[in-house]
Amino acid sequence: MLRKFLVIPVLLLCLCMPLSGSAEASATNLVAGMAYTIENSVPTTHSYSNFTEDGVSYDTEDLLGISGKLTDGIRAKGGIGDPAWYTTFRSRSRYVTFSFDAPVAVEGFSAGFYHNAGSAFYAPRYVKLYLSDDGENWELLGTAEPSFALNASARRYDAKLTIEPTAAKYVRVEFCCDIFTVCDEIEIYGSQKTDGTEKKVTPDPAKQNDFCSSLEGITDIIKIYNGYYPSNKALAQNTAEELLPYVAYLSAQGDVKDTMFDAVAFVPCVSTNFSYPSGGTLVKTSKYPAAVMSDWIYYTDFLFADGYELDALNSVVEQVYTRLGIEGKFPVLLTMPYAGIPKTAFGDLDGDGKDDYTRTPAERASAVKWYDQYVTERFESANFSHLELVGYYWYGEEVNYSWSEDEAEFTRLATQAIEDGGKSVLFDPFYLSTGFDHWQELGFDGAVMQPNVAFSDSRPYFDTEMLWEFASAAKQYHLGVEVETNEPSFFNNSATAEAAAYNYERYLYVGAQTGYIDALHTFYQGAGPGTLYNFCYATQENGNQRRLRRLYDITYAFIKGTYQNLPPNCDIPSEITVSSDERSAIEISVFDEDSFAGDVKAEVVSCANGRAQVSATKQSIIFIPDDGFVGDAEILLSVTDGQNKPLEYTLVLHVVNEEVAVSDLPSAETSLPSTPAESSFPWWILLCVVWAVAASLIVVLLFRKKK
Repeated sequence: MLRKFLVIPVLLLCLCMPLSGSAEASATNLVAGMAYTIENSVPTTHSYSNFTEDGVSYDTEDLLGISGKLTDGIRAKGGIGDPAWYTTFRSRSRYVTFSFDAPVAVEGFSAGFYHNAGSAFYAPRYVKLYLSDDGENWELLGTAEPSFALNASARRYDAKLTIEPTAAKYVRVEFCCDIFTVCDEIEIYGSQKTDGTEKKVTPDPAKQNDFCSSLEGITDIIKIYNGYYPSNKALAQNTAEELLPYVAYLSAQGDVKDTMFDAVAFVPCVSTNFSYPSGGTLVKTSKYPAAVMSDWIYYTDFLFADGYELDALNSVVEQVYTRLGIEGKFPVLLTMPYAGIPKTAFGDLDGDGKDDYTRTPAERASAVKWYDQYVTERFESANFSHLELVGYYWYGEEVNYSWSEDEAEFTRLATQAIEDGGKSVLFDPFYLSTGFDHWQELGFDGAVMQPNVAFSDSRPYFDTEMLWEFASAAKQYHLGVEVETNEPSFFNNSATAEAAAYNYERYLYVGAQTGYIDALHTFYQGAGPGTLYNFCYATQENGNQRRLRRLYDITYAFIKGTYQNLPPNCDIPSEITVSSDERSAIEISVFDEDSFAGDVKAEVVSCANGRAQVSATKQSIIFIPDDGFVGDAEILLSVTDGQNKPLEYTLVLHVVNEEVAVSDLPSAETSLPSTPAESSFPWWILLCVVWAVAASLIVVLLFRKKK
């Protein structure tokens, strides 16, 4: 009997309690079948948005507002090949925005994704909900994160979030896209009508950011590749002579004129064609496992070899500083190898005679701490008179959350260990790689991002105009910039040299235009000893060699903050007269104060009533009028140096009949003789008077004769 009486209050209590879990249990999907917009959080019009795979582009349909996959109610029943998935590629994240005619009460969202780390399709590390009253100023209401590590097995992931009912006209869902991300459905839960009890939107403060300007006062770092390279040892060994043009700015005659870079980062050569003695590598690759302690020591021996690397750099700095009267020490960064998870024990980290493993984040960070202490002791023992070890170059161009279960935790522990050792650590992510936008949260002291536009062989979908978008992203996320020259072979090949030179200067030009000329820079230039070395010692024997030397000079100007590129000029007549029966050569003069003539392009954009082209010397325009044409022809000429905006010039040609010699035509300044019809004197009156006088004389003579 007691049980019967208890049932009724228990049921009433359950009815009064709020439902636990997501908001969809008690609210309506406000966006079923609704249109939406999709934006990349970082514009990639000239880079990743051009990517295709097997002829298929990503994002295209939804960016055009055609597909509607995210609100059509159709959920994917299979893996990443299911057509219900909307597929995205990089660009940091996507903003999916819904606009309502009147405020709605929002209580949460759900969004469906698929995770398959083996195919680089990852569940988003975050899915965020933003609300706004005007579509411009947003408040972040909450974030959903997966409960599993991103190296987990394939699975469906439904991100869900419940919030306090909030009134808003605009709803935005942002999901992260580290590489590939697929989404099949987004649902926004709540009520179509508000009753005034809802929470109001309070927009988050706008963030104003700027480029990362320095690392420990350093602004321009040259990356020098070195170490173990079994197929070509000389490629990875740097002598004092080879390091000189990086420490000193040398004239074309080899004289020391000024300092050049203000720091060197020694970086191990890496290749998929070889591994270190243990069978592993110092950097994360898919081909080889992580290196062990003996490999780290093996590489370090190259750094401290007599006559090379650190020893050679010390002697060069002493030479240059003595020549220029400079005191102090030259900053050096060494590379912190990637502390992965080897298949075997790493080595004896604590000196107890037993090998230790590096499997957990803490154990991996202990390897970083050990190496910092080991390198510091060797550096101090070498007693370099003109070098100072200020920090490390992080040997990983991304923080890939699928590399281990706790990759972010390991990174924070490792950077903290380096900081505890009194040194800084520099992060150098490739364009929009994982970690680029939250490098400070991971503990890095400075970061530069690589545009990667120089490497057209691996990223053919990048074009040089992406540098403007790149600069905006770097500034937004407080990054410095890696300036890339491409490999030395590109400049030594006549077929690729001009394009490689143009691409490299584009980095400098955009930097001067957008402000990253004043940011922290690293410079990539290949190995053996590098492209900038070749630029410095280029001869003056031909146009390509002179162009290379100019690249060294403008690199120096960029480092010092004085680089500029002036637009070309063209002296061209505004109008001229030509004959209709012959081909004419109109003299022009194209010149550029800070570019070679060979780098300046002049071309005819349009030609009315004839054909025209610029001569090979760019000192004349060849014009051929249409058959039988007499009248005015107009030529539109475009001139550019490849960096500045093209300048346009207009030339008007007066085409005259072939029977009239052009040389005999009077100019506008020559006075033509007047004809009677043109005279202002009344000659007809004089003729009448003469005729009257003559007639009178005849009459008089006749009269006398009769007499």
